[in-house]
Amino acid sequence: MRIHVPLLFTLLVPATTAGSGGDGPLDAWVDAPLDACGSLSRKLNELGADANKTEPPLLAGQPVHDCLQSLPYDGNIGKRFVRELSKYFEFQSTLETLKSPPPTYASDATDILGGLEKMADKAYKSQNDFDLDLHSLVTSAHDEHFLVRSCSLTVFAFRRDHEGLVSVSKDGLALPELYALSDAALLGRGAGAGVSPVAKIDGQDANEALERIANMSTPQDPDARYNDLFRSNYLLTTGEHAPNGSFVNCDLWPGANSTTLTFANGSSVEIPTMAVPTKPEFLNTTSAKDAFEIFCLPPKNKEDEKGGEKKRPPAPSSPEGFPPPLARDPYNEVSGYFLDQDTTVMYIASFGPEDEEGDAFPVTYANTVRDILAKSRDTGRTKLLLDMSGNVGGSFNRLFNTFRILFPDKLPPVALRFRRHTAAETIVHSLKGLNESAALEAASSLAFRVVKTPDQQRKFGSPDEILGSDKTFSRVRLSAAYLPDFDLLSKANNPIAGFGQDAARNGTGGKPSPFTAENIAIMTNGYCHSSCAAFVHMLTSTAPQIRTVAFGGRPRPGPMQAIGGVRGGLVMPFEQIASTASNASKILQDPAVRDAPDNCTARRELPAPQLPLRVQGSVNYESVFASEADETPLQFQRQDADCRLFYTVQNIFDPTTTWAAAKKAVWGGGRCVDGSASNAQKQQAGGCKAG
Repeated sequence: MRIHVPLLFTLLVPATTAGSGGDGPLDAWVDAPLDACGSLSRKLNELGADANKTEPPLLAGQPVHDCLQSLPYDGNIGKRFVRELSKYFEFQSTLETLKSPPPTYASDATDILGGLEKMADKAYKSQNDFDLDLHSLVTSAHDEHFLVRSCSLTVFAFRRDHEGLVSVSKDGLALPELYALSDAALLGRGAGAGVSPVAKIDGQDANEALERIANMSTPQDPDARYNDLFRSNYLLTTGEHAPNGSFVNCDLWPGANSTTLTFANGSSVEIPTMAVPTKPEFLNTTSAKDAFEIFCLPPKNKEDEKGGEKKRPPAPSSPEGFPPPLARDPYNEVSGYFLDQDTTVMYIASFGPEDEEGDAFPVTYANTVRDILAKSRDTGRTKLLLDMSGNVGGSFNRLFNTFRILFPDKLPPVALRFRRHTAAETIVHSLKGLNESAALEAASSLAFRVVKTPDQQRKFGSPDEILGSDKTFSRVRLSAAYLPDFDLLSKANNPIAGFGQDAARNGTGGKPSPFTAENIAIMTNGYCHSSCAAFVHMLTSTAPQIRTVAFGGRPRPGPMQAIGGVRGGLVMPFEQIASTASNASKILQDPAVRDAPDNCTARRELPAPQLPLRVQGSVNYESVFASEADETPLQFQRQDADCRLFYTVQNIFDPTTTWAAAKKAVWGGGRCVDGSASNAQKQQAGGCKAG
């Protein structure tokens, strides 16, 4: 996640590198009259006097951690918060399945509501301990859509003061070793005679330590979590992520004020834990009590909570670390490259947010995809490699539009369902009076008029019809299967090819892709979330001839999933839940509304519009299924890539070598990591070509 540094902090003086003497990080002040937070705030205010510096201060992590640990915890507020927060968590579509997942699920079982209940009865020393427990509980779901960021975790961002690690195989088949980024660069230049791999982290086997660290990240697959630790050019592309990986950008307190790397040759280096302030309001605090009141208690004026984050500017150049593209959009979300005389690479870094870049961007995005395909056709390219590495998902319309550009005569083979519980059922009934336009504004399938059956052939006629039967799916009581009504969603400035306003302008057909299914391949690093996961699933389900290659992962033989991120549907922010519930409550108070079940009781089950503590969060509101008949959400199914390769040192610094390796594996008879080749891959290679 990109760290947003408020403008106010551009007035602060940056600290110099650790270990540089008295002018180093802010690691040695004790002011008796002030507590840890007061001392920290005063020091930051003193630094703010120099307006010539533009970088935010890099603080020693321990004093920041001490401040956060001193924030008081109010048990009564905590209990009320947990009680109300559980009403938001009820909208998470996978709660029961997480408690007892199928054997195909790659992560551990977790009881979210049970864990939350235990937190209510626990005596915490500080608000920070409470917040860290809550973060750990939610992260155990390994669902990028299910997130909670509570108050004390939003004030500072922790990081290890290091360039980053990379995982390097000598040939893409041998098990990789760990290197510091600069050491890997020496290896890549052939100057690595004295370079040694990382053997231990804080005295523990390095890979075991990294797997433990990775377990606190959100991907549902362990190999995708492992890849997320490392420095990668893919994280630079859209400017949405810090490139050094989650080992460096840990964001939360990593457990100690330093981390020791020990190399195979016996040498070692100590990495200090640092912190960056992210809230300008911290300058106004004089104590931990102040900090708690400013950052944790809800504002008296609801307007105070509204953010003022600016829209990102267009990227000034093509993706950093990549060759010049044959086409790209202004934000580097999709770009095209000619790998050689017969292969085009389309790198889809993101499907982008729905509304960040303005009304024209969805059309620009689609035109970039079409431009890449047209130039491929015009130059006689016959093979298409889709690079989805590091794609965190994005716009629903852009996802389905891109799919329809590649397969204009196909419907996506997926179905959605939401979790039935009292609040959801109450909202569905309360919104029954909305017409299509108002229901579309509600932006939720809880308004049944905006959805259709998955084949797009039939609308739902009533709340009861969308709620469906009482059948359970993987232990969850879910709604009927549906997809959004593409005709309603498809607008001239945000199209889905062949539907709605796009169909009225361009017809229901489209130019066929110049690439046949057997000449399309997909490569990922497992870090493929949300819309990316749906896109890869839809392509490979529509055309099983499309093969997948996964790169990296834990240093062990065997297969790796191509889709390691969340495989859910709509992500619903807490703000949207609160707004929808508030509207439903107002409707239910109307004396004319008499057909909703037990209005007073139902309203008590709706989430409160404001929680007793400040929190940012979201849930995975919809589960995605392979079809209407399927009973296990894709989030809990395994989909191994047809071939797996590890990254070589050349791959780390030059993505064209990664593309070439993927092409060789798919179409050139190249070998795969031992035990990772699928039957289709073996047949293409004329026999078993695993390492």
